[in-house]
Amino acid sequence: MVYNFNNKTVLITGGVSGIGLETASRYYELDANIIICGRNKEKFQAAKDYILQNNPKKKAEILTYQCDMSNEQEIKKMIDEIKSKFDEINIFINNCSTWLSSSILELKVEDLNDAYNNILKSTILGTKIIGSEMKNKNGDKSIINISSFAGIMPQKNSSIYACLKAAIINFTKSSASELAQYGIRVNCITPGVINTNMTKEYIEKNKNNLLKPISLNRFGKMKEVANGIIFLSSEYANYINGENLCITGGKYLTQE
Repeated sequence: MVYNFNNKTVLITGGVSGIGLETASRYYELDANIIICGRNKEKFQAAKDYILQNNPKKKAEILTYQCDMSNEQEIKKMIDEIKSKFDEINIFINNCSTWLSSSILELKVEDLNDAYNNILKSTILGTKIIGSEMKNKNGDKSIINISSFAGIMPQKNSSIYACLKAAIINFTKSSASELAQYGIRVNCITPGVINTNMTKEYIEKNKNNLLKPISLNRFGKMKEVANGIIFLSSEYANYINGENLCITGGKYLTQE
């Protein structure tokens, strides 16, 4: 299977670290122009350096924008600036998120609002605004949302995170149905337990329990999730729409 993203433009939210950054690096390796969106501009240079170090001979563009994806005006401003540099956005990865672990009785309203803004509202607004730009362009266009296994099987003390990630799976299907008429495919990726800087400490602390339900008996790599994203946005997935691809190593295939 040979991928070709030459002259394609990919916008990735939450692209300065973790799965988002690894995905940006993979697209750049495949000759796509990369636009990284994040709230912390201090991480932009390190992200660009990582991509270029992995792909020293590539000549596509890498742009960065500071943007709060839960703020409609900030998104529109970013899109206006992008339009001055590129004719269109071909692929949009809704990757920005946050992690919230709290029991219901101890939940703080400000943490609830932050989780909603960063996980679900950002996904909805991103789809609305970027989808509006995409609909007037020709060719295959792809939006990919990022959920979590917690959105399939709820997680104790992470009920808010779990229900918001579940909502993303549902939103993927309804938006896929609506946007299909414009040639925009919307799909979802659900990662399992993936080794990232954010999850490293949690994984080490709970290693045995986390491994037990995974049939492949190992944790996932960021590149393995990135490869799933690449596939769903490629020509090989042109007839896939509204689906949720689980990249979990076969987590909870059966129960004991």
